[in-house]
Amino acid sequence: MIVYVTAMIVALVALSVLGPAALKIGGFTPPAALVPVLPLLIALILVGAIRRVGYLEQIERNLGQFARERAYIPAATLAIADKMAAAEFDFAPYQDGAMLALPAMAGVEQGDFTRPRGSLEYGWARLCVLSYELDAGRSATLVGLLGNPVLQTLETERQTLADDVVEYRAQLRLGRSYSAAQLQARIRETLRAYHILLAGAVRRGLAPGADVTLALVRLGFLCAESQQPVSERGNLIIGGLGVMAASVLVLVMAAAGLSGWWHASRNFPASAPDAFLWCLSAVSAHGAAILLADRVRTRALARGRWYRRDAHGPISPLANLIRVGIVCGFGGYAVLVSWGAMYQEIVTPALLKGMAAYAMMPATTGAFYAFALDNVELHRRPPRWLEITLQACATAFFGLLACSAWFALVGDDPRTGYDLVILVTLFGAVIGGSLGWYIPAGVQQDPHDPLAEVRIARVHKLEEVARSNFGDAKAAQQWLEGAFVQLGGRTPRAAACEGVDGYDDAVGLLNNPQERIVV
Repeated sequence: MIVYVTAMIVALVALSVLGPAALKIGGFTPPAALVPVLPLLIALILVGAIRRVGYLEQIERNLGQFARERAYIPAATLAIADKMAAAEFDFAPYQDGAMLALPAMAGVEQGDFTRPRGSLEYGWARLCVLSYELDAGRSATLVGLLGNPVLQTLETERQTLADDVVEYRAQLRLGRSYSAAQLQARIRETLRAYHILLAGAVRRGLAPGADVTLALVRLGFLCAESQQPVSERGNLIIGGLGVMAASVLVLVMAAAGLSGWWHASRNFPASAPDAFLWCLSAVSAHGAAILLADRVRTRALARGRWYRRDAHGPISPLANLIRVGIVCGFGGYAVLVSWGAMYQEIVTPALLKGMAAYAMMPATTGAFYAFALDNVELHRRPPRWLEITLQACATAFFGLLACSAWFALVGDDPRTGYDLVILVTLFGAVIGGSLGWYIPAGVQQDPHDPLAEVRIARVHKLEEVARSNFGDAKAAQQWLEGAFVQLGGRTPRAAACEGVDGYDDAVGLLNNPQERIVV
């Protein structure tokens, strides 16, 4: 709930800052009389009370789905679900006439089991098989009473889909055109829910350290052997941000309490609410930077573009950290501008220019996060005191630089705010020092990210399928790096990295060369 509400507030603030242009993008021009209450209008559209701008309603749906998954489904369970979805399935027991006559297999035909991945027919056959397995097959005992209400809901949705699939097949037999994109999307969404339900049951039933792959193979999934243990990096990020938040809150509270000892400058924090706002803005900006850094690094790893090799083994080029820092700087800047707009209730050129200087601090945080992960994976961690000192000094330096630049950008004299410059420098040191103390040690204790591991395995599997299909490594590499219209302008490797649906689309495109359209 906290994730959902926070994300919705950030979206509302950002769209309100854009003003009427945010609605014009979706083809809706608000009447002049509604402009003064534009935030309320956007809020009503976001929650679906007013259905005029489709992409804004889609934002709420996507945020809701993301929050629900993150609230109730641990990363390890999502990783197991992704592993199930990417694996092939043993359909041999279901291809005889007696099985196909079962109510759970309504709408499934013999040939569906051999259709290519990504096709509607293959997805429907797999969905029906999983429905049968969870109801009366090998998986039924795993789900138990706890999963029955969810299973009943999913079964109701599957029966609704069955009627649509029958209609789809009837139209095809009559030679009529039928747009199946929406039906296929619903099948995929329901199949994803079945995978998550079964993944949760598998994870709940496993003893600590048990082999997940072996459990999935027993349920009919044809999985590759697992090489690395499952873990959860989200807890590491939350813990690091918690330590940082406590540290900066103590610092700013102390500064506000002592501000009466001298004539404090205009922007110096003077109360507990000010300290709380400083803390929230720091957690938001640096949290966004860490999440972006993790995302950028994971995608590069999946594409095989993060590490380089020299005579001594794999290395991480400095350019990686620079690229991560740039992305995190833009992300931190957007968050800081949103906070400034909420605080001032107006976006001014001075705010936009001033926050550009402060974006250097979250950029530093993101780069050091990626640096810490690289050091652990390459077994090249520096001494602990050096890790903490380097990040504290770097963030403090950019805090000093940012605050000094901020005075110049907004046209103020830095000499009138020396106390603020000192505080921001200490603020940066505490942020860098606390994260440098917590993150590298936490990564060392739990270095594996389950979702990243499954993502990388999915990309490697696509590479193997492509080499097998083409029979030539060079041709397969060219196909993997090509951008195709059917994949939304993405490369097959990028599509597989982003999700199981993208992997299925890429495999489907590989099996249908006549449909390939290069961007």
